[in-house]
Amino acid sequence: GVILRVHVADIRVMGRYTQGVRIINLTKRNDAIASVCCVEADPEEEVMQIAPDAEELPELDTTEETVDEEPVEDEETTEESVIFSKSLKYSQLLFMIDMKRIALMALALGVAVCAGAQANVVKDAQRAAKEGKSLNDVVSIIKPALSNPETAGSSDTWMIPGKAAYDQYDKLVANKQLHMFKNAQDTINQDMLLIPAYEYYMKALAVDTVIDKKGKPKTKNSKKIVDTFVGHLNDYYMAGAELYNFQKYDDAYTAFGIFIDLTQMPQLKKDLASNPMAQDSIVSGTAFNQGIAAWQVERYDDALKSFMNAIKLGYDKKQVFDYAMSVASAAGKNDTLFMIAQQAMPLYGKEDTQYIRQITNYYLNKKDYDNAFKAINAAIEQDPNNSQYYVVKGIISEYSGDLANASKSYEQAY
Repeated sequence: GVILRVHVADIRVMGRYTQGVRIINLTKRNDAIASVCCVEADPEEEVMQIAPDAEELPELDTTEETVDEEPVEDEETTEESVIFSKSLKYSQLLFMIDMKRIALMALALGVAVCAGAQANVVKDAQRAAKEGKSLNDVVSIIKPALSNPETAGSSDTWMIPGKAAYDQYDKLVANKQLHMFKNAQDTINQDMLLIPAYEYYMKALAVDTVIDKKGKPKTKNSKKIVDTFVGHLNDYYMAGAELYNFQKYDDAYTAFGIFIDLTQMPQLKKDLASNPMAQDSIVSGTAFNQGIAAWQVERYDDALKSFMNAIKLGYDKKQVFDYAMSVASAAGKNDTLFMIAQQAMPLYGKEDTQYIRQITNYYLNKKDYDNAFKAINAAIEQDPNNSQYYVVKGIISEYSGDLANASKSYEQAY
């Protein structure tokens, strides 16, 4: 006969729940089970040591061995017996390895399912856009894909809401030309589409790099994006003006800003070379208008940035310096105020003494009388008949403690 002893702990749990574990093949020799009993483990029995690297452990072999039928005594087995002696720890470790594998498989399956779901979201949004659904509907559908790393890294994903916005804007332009707009809100709704359209296309442009079969990077949607920007440049200017007139100052500020940014994009320079709206005089004037829009809603920091950008772009009308100085003064930015006054002085110093006053006041606050005198003397040299310059010089002399020269300067003024 054959005695087969197996640790209960060695019978794998997962096997038991599924198709079972084979201990011995009874049909091979038409064997039959004589009896089954529980036997306590021998304390002196040799226990297999657990391998240090769990991933390299061999699978437990639970197939039978065929042996000659020899009698055995009590709990001792003969050389022909098949004895499976495994430790409890070894069995538990195998179980943990199986669970780990199952968890990894489940994770991989979950990732695949998630990626597939996001791909379906993109397709659904694309279908909605083609059907002419509103931008809000398209964005609502595609929103999960915009935050998922797999789909958010593709320019195609961002192109869908961007194109939907531009398509709807173009459709409304046609409606406006056919006098189908009923009120100002229709125009506002039309203009507002341009802002998210630009933002989505810029996101698409930022990730529009794919690797071809040769391993070289190339773009997929960049040309389409650039062409769309070029074709809608003037629309952003008009949108800013219309939104400003409707007192939508924050949105006007944004639309003007997009117009300016587009004219400064290197990718658009060549295509915009022949566009009169892209000329420096128009762009710098738009920067000034952007500053006024921010000033209207007391966004003074933004207003100052816009005014300074207008000056940088070549806008040199007196009003930009006056507004910039006013905003800088209100914000307590004395260094900026001083710099603006210095820029305005050569252009408008003769007709308006506020610039030399700001310059000299800056030095007086620092008790830098030498530079204050240099500034006013340079102004007098340029326009010796300007009586107000002598008043300023008298004030400087008075502050410096030179009362005699202060009195002399006041006499020259009057």
